[in-house]
Amino acid sequence: MYIANTTKQHYRPNFRVPERTRIHVVNIPSGQQVKVGDDWNAAQTDSVVKQLEVFGARPARDASGKLQKYSGLLYSLDKPIPVGKIEAAHEALVNEQDQRSADELTKGALGFDAALRDKRTRRRGAKVTSLEVSQDVPPFSKATGKEIKFGVTVTPDGHDKPSVR
Repeated sequence: MYIANTTKQHYRPNFRVPERTRIHVVNIPSGQQVKVGDDWNAAQTDSVVKQLEVFGARPARDASGKLQKYSGLLYSLDKPIPVGKIEAAHEALVNEQDQRSADELTKGALGFDAALRDKRTRRRGAKVTSLEVSQDVPPFSKATGKEIKFGVTVTPDGHDKPSVR
């Protein structure tokens, strides 16, 4: 079985192999894959796959499709995972993280707008409520032009209007 890490961090998944007493821990560097379970039988492999899937791992064949609620791990039972699939899964992971960030920003803007309303009349205290998120450039680094910058403006009727800049 091959397990690939498509995140930018080192990943250390752990799982139990049936009929073994220890927890199995695998260190997978960013963007790489490791081979595990050469001596496992089919039942042990199936058990490990189920454990990995609980935490968001997906089969490598799904990398070319839409990956939702994806943790960053791919697995293949029979052969190494091609680099193209690892890269595609990484892009899906980045898109998922961006969407999650936008959803949380929208919730924050709507919550902020609700907190500013008059408790009795539910009238708005401000004409416009907006939040903006922009990615900081780390010290001693230059901007690449790919930094994230987006915002949300809540309309007077209380709906959100996301804007990407």
